Amino acid sequence: MEKCSVGKFTHSDCHLLNYVNRKAIQAIEKLSETDLNLLKLRTDSNYELKTICLHHQSVFLKNYEFLQKVCCDPFKKHKTTIKKMLRVVTVEQSRIILYKGFKVKPGQKLCASCRNKLLKIKQIDESNVQNSLNTEDEDHDVEFTPAELLQKRNVIAELNSSFHEIGCSPMKLHALGEHSRSFYGKEKLQRVHETVKEKIQNVLEVDLPEEKNDVEKSVIKKSEDLDKLVDIIKNELSGTSRRKQIQMLTIPASLMWSRRKIKETFNVSDYSVRKAQKLFKDQGFLAEPARRNGKQLSPDIIELVKKFYQLSLEFCRG
Repeated sequence: MEKCSVGKFTHSDCHLLNYVNRKAIQAIEKLSETDLNLLKLRTDSNYELKTICLHHQSVFLKNYEFLQKVCCDPFKKHKTTIKKMLRVVTVEQSRIILYKGFKVKPGQKLCASCRNKLLKIKQIDESNVQNSLNTEDEDHDVEFTPAELLQKRNVIAELNSSFHEIGCSPMKLHALGEHSRSFYGKEKLQRVHETVKEKIQNVLEVDLPEEKNDVEKSVIKKSEDLDKLVDIIKNELSGTSRRKQIQMLTIPASLMWSRRKIKETFNVSDYSVRKAQKLFKDQGFLAEPARRNGKQLSPDIIELVKKFYQLSLEFCRG
């Protein structure tokens, strides 16, 4: 027989005869509204189910509470299964627990210890949750529908369950401003990373290398780029004219390097460095030094030179 929608969604076998005596499929619409709501909550279904076989109807509806033999352990702290002093969680209790940041399906059971822990956790008021989730969309007049709100709460509950399992504090969205969310998310991610890394190191008995954050990676990249630039300038300086050297040295001068650092890095004279620093200050980056004019001749010397050439020409003609 064809699998029902519930079997396909939960990836479980259909038409088993463990709790029923015949095989059959019926339309979901034949279920009562209460049973349909329970089915969606217990299967974590976010899309419309169309059919259900008698086996899954028994497993998720008629015998669901009976099949819950141990505490569902929402905090993931039990080292052994707890089978005593269990109480069934109602739909209303499941909703309240969800707004506390944890996920327990209606029909599952809690031990006394888990019930007491959940009672001590302050409940987040539903209106506060709505306002918190809508904070980032205020400028666009967007509000979450009840279904979207429930889906977000499910995601938060699953995250918090995982966080508790690895020893991290739960997510808290209430009273968290729009501009604080990015920082809070990065901080939370860093803590999760450190916690998981520590646990892996303990299990493997090794020291894992430190992961560099974005800032550290950026600093390293800029340092490597600067080293490459220094090597290029060194190659250009070798075998070039003094005038060209001074022009090239305006590059490190623009970085506000000290005179000593430029001298030692590029192996140039103190005179060249001073000229480059002054040139950068006066004219800017990669400015060309002015060409030096030769010694000016006096008017008398110029006149004597002219007469000499005139006499030479007359002598040659004669």
